[in-house]
Amino acid sequence: MRIGAPNTLLTRALLPVVALLIVASGSAALSAPAPNVVGPICGNTSGHQVCITLPSTTLSGPVPVTMTTSGNKGQFIVNWVPDSGPSTYLMWIFGASGVTKDYSFTWPTQKFPDGSGTLQVVFSKKGSPVVTPELTLSNGGFQPEPNDWQNYLPPATFTGSTDPIVAAVGDGADDRPSTDKFAKSLVKQKPPLNLFLYLGDVYEKGSYAEMMDHYGQFGTKKGTGTLWGQLAYETQPTIGNHESLIDPYMWQDYWHQRPLWTKFTFGNVLFVDLDSSEPMDSTSQQYADVQSWLSQPGLPPCIVAEYHIPAVDNGGVNPNSSDMWSLLATHGVDLVLNGHDHGLAEYPALDQNFQPAQPGGPSMVELIDGAGGHDTVHYIDPNAEWVAPYKELGFLKLTLNGAANGGTPTSLSWDFRSYDGNTILHQGSTSC
Repeated sequence: MRIGAPNTLLTRALLPVVALLIVASGSAALSAPAPNVVGPICGNTSGHQVCITLPSTTLSGPVPVTMTTSGNKGQFIVNWVPDSGPSTYLMWIFGASGVTKDYSFTWPTQKFPDGSGTLQVVFSKKGSPVVTPELTLSNGGFQPEPNDWQNYLPPATFTGSTDPIVAAVGDGADDRPSTDKFAKSLVKQKPPLNLFLYLGDVYEKGSYAEMMDHYGQFGTKKGTGTLWGQLAYETQPTIGNHESLIDPYMWQDYWHQRPLWTKFTFGNVLFVDLDSSEPMDSTSQQYADVQSWLSQPGLPPCIVAEYHIPAVDNGGVNPNSSDMWSLLATHGVDLVLNGHDHGLAEYPALDQNFQPAQPGGPSMVELIDGAGGHDTVHYIDPNAEWVAPYKELGFLKLTLNGAANGGTPTSLSWDFRSYDGNTILHQGSTSC
């Protein structure tokens, strides 16, 4: 989204305004309850006591839900169970939030059909749920976000006096303190980031509630909001496999009807943003679209592709994206950025057939950064040119060399950096 653009993303959800509960020995005390407050409703699920408070029995718009648990730990799944129809997954809460410091969350009731039912919380898929009294959702039906995603594309040329910096990382948004800390550190980078590519996976299933509560709520100006949402004005997103588990439309709706694959230009570099959970073979619509984009005359010399699941990793070559890899490589794409594997890696330059690139021929470098903090691992692949030597939360810092003052880059350089930006883990570059 364009830096400094007026903020119309999302219906902004307020942090819980009801008083937090103090729960002890199966009882709860609420200070100065507001009229019609529901709860606290307390119950036990697999040995974990949960207490829930809502502002009313009739709900509309983004609703603050106060939720506390015994010991302030554990993982819980929240479902909406209407009186008629199947249970609807709301969100997976992995731990106490880095923002609320407990399990409170915002429920976007405007993304559900009107009707009555109960909110139910269960511990990690096991045991009996804690169930609220009967609740009624009243929004006049499902409320979609406006179809104005193009308003948030970045400027094609960069007018700053120094070459712009693009950061990229995936697999982090789960609203646990470590990933929240990572997001906060990206906001504070010096010099500031000019573009941020989130390489996919908002945990656990990419529901709208998880997008709002795990990726974050967007503020009204640069640097405000919560979590990864503090980078709202610099963000161009890529859909991950987790956002595709239930319905990718939730991801699209959150990003104001953004297509599952698209392209944009920033700093006179073409970025091709793809969906690796959809077909990418030579018979697919996605392949045809990319082929059309890359066949246009007058493309800039530097082209970067990003999609979530790598074509090459320690599992070998991904058959879903092998045709796309060949297409990208033979049409002048220089870098491919991926997440999905929860570590950091750089692969040697490869041609369209995944063989070592030869001088003057197709050459494409794959960079993996899925080290956003959700269950980061020590990534290992003997075929990689470099992998981080240990578990490391880190981001990719890409510089568009020559893009300052409206220029057109002729090369790209990158650093893999620790989450705070203070340690350079590895460096590389490529001409375009």
